[in-house]
Amino acid sequence: MNRSTKVLRKSYVPSLRRRMDSVSFSISVRFAPGLFIRGLQFPHPVQISVESGSATIRARNQCWRGLANDSITLRRGETFDLLLLRSNALSVCSVTVRLLTYRDVDSANVTLRDLCAIEAFSRPYEAWNPSLMSARFGLSSRPLCRRLFKEGAAISEIIKKQRCVSALITLLTTSNSLGCIATQTGFKDQRQMKTMFNDIFMININTLERPTKTAEAYPRESALFELPSYIVRQL
Repeated sequence: MNRSTKVLRKSYVPSLRRRMDSVSFSISVRFAPGLFIRGLQFPHPVQISVESGSATIRARNQCWRGLANDSITLRRGETFDLLLLRSNALSVCSVTVRLLTYRDVDSANVTLRDLCAIEAFSRPYEAWNPSLMSARFGLSSRPLCRRLFKEGAAISEIIKKQRCVSALITLLTTSNSLGCIATQTGFKDQRQMKTMFNDIFMININTLERPTKTAEAYPRESALFELPSYIVRQL
């Protein structure tokens, strides 16, 4: 164990001693023939259950197609594409996405990349940069960026992706305005958020079928997505 790992463990553990729960949300297609979302990546393992219609998931090492009552679990940090298709003009295609907490799954082999993703996802409204992120782990910017580089990651890409993922969940679970959601999730304005969605997910925000009334979303200030101390000790 190197010195930077010891510093990381010591400084980060106190902020992780909070209760954790799972969170779930739905993605539905009622009017369009289907919906394609490219490059989804959650900072936790995710279980996707097909409620109706069909869903196709393409990840790095697999391609899966599920019908009603089928489900699949993807690893933490795995990037995948999601395609939803209605079976006919009168049907609805719907999937339930559940982020699994570390009480539900094996939490071995957590990486610094995972920790950074959880931070950016949990608090997307923060003005994240290498200095601020490294301070969360008791490191300086260079060691943080160097370790992420060895893991095949870059802090700027992690922040950008997780802000979009957080915004996607908020869009699908609330009826808040786009401007409000953009502010909540760290974007300068809704125009920037729309541009990021197009670049990362290859979707137009306006094509998402959102709830007309606010659903129960995950608490913005909670520690639902932070890691418990016993996981950090594995770094």
